Amino acid sequence: MLILTANAADTVRQLMARACASAEPHAGVRISAAQARPADTSVEITLVDEPETTDRTVEEAGARVFVDEGTAEFLEDKVLDAAVDARGVRFTILAQESGARGEGE
Repeated sequence: MLILTANAADTVRQLMARACASAEPHAGVRISAAQARPADTSVEITLVDEPETTDRTVEEAGARVFVDEGTAEFLEDKVLDAAVDARGVRFTILAQESGARGEGE
């Protein structure tokens, strides 16, 4: 299953706090295959109020990430990281290292 780094979890929580003033209880970010490119080379990350019925949900430290069914297999052995700079938020998908876990990364 996809693992979130501490940076990714913090960034997702911050994005959701800004985007969802009403703090929707099922809100999160959704990762899906980019429509213009194959799923194994590009994904889209969007803010959503709730997951699609077939999405897989990854929760880490209060952050919710929904992964669409078609992208879940590709992300099965990946890590989602995030960085914020002057241009905005940048999410990066990395390969998991042996024994990798989301806590404390």
